[in-house]
Amino acid sequence: MTEHGLKKLKEELKVLESIEWPRANASVKKARRFCDFSEDPTFHEAVNELASLNQRRKELEHMIRHAAIIENASSHIVRLGSKVTFQELSNGDIQTFTIVGATEADPLNETISNESPLAKSLLGAKMKDIVSLHVPDGEIKVKILDIR
Repeated sequence: MTEHGLKKLKEELKVLESIEWPRANASVKKARRFCDFSEDPTFHEAVNELASLNQRRKELEHMIRHAAIIENASSHIVRLGSKVTFQELSNGDIQTFTIVGATEADPLNETISNESPLAKSLLGAKMKDIVSLHVPDGEIKVKILDIR
């Protein structure tokens, strides 16, 4: 996991503990005062939300506790934490992605999981290497332009 990814997890945990969980807990307490527990959908919804938040908190705490921060000491080889720019040889399109752990991947923000087919194809490549990427339409070849 990158340092940035760990920071995002810690921020999410902080918001969950300081805002979301107290709000959900207050909803459960409020619903308890006005309901027949066996038939009130509002109460069951509040309890389910609180349980979901508790589960997410456990997941976040586990990920934070067991996080291994990656250091990208070499910019000569694509590896976890690398920001890779490559050019499709067929059409000249240039794309840049940062390869991160699965928990912090967000393709819309140009971060891809090291477990994705694209990242697996790029891992281990060097500057100016030609790499074959398997895509739904077949295979494309790309040239590595930059590694940071």
